[in-house]
Amino acid sequence: MMLQKAAAGGKKVTSMVYALMAEKIPEGADRLAVEEAQKAQKMGVIIFTIGANEFEQKQLEGIADSKDHVFGVPDLNSLSSISSQVDVSGKKLEEHLQLCCRHHE
Repeated sequence: MMLQKAAAGGKKVTSMVYALMAEKIPEGADRLAVEEAQKAQKMGVIIFTIGANEFEQKQLEGIADSKDHVFGVPDLNSLSSISSQVDVSGKKLEEHLQLCCRHHE
């Protein structure tokens, strides 16, 4: 619901979601995650999934808007190893995360 309200404004903006999962999503919750991701994708949201530690690749693929937006790392300390691979609108993952953090300060 919140996403629908935000997308209903008059301006067209690019929206991105970075979903970081450090373990397998429990059964039942995984279906809900896919359903919510599909709703967001219908509104034009770009969804990246990043798995760390004990993640399940198929779950990440079901949530991301494309297989090119699925990444995995062995642990959370390794996130910087993929930051140069995630590129949207000329910005790397690291730039998006810095921007996000500035908005929440």
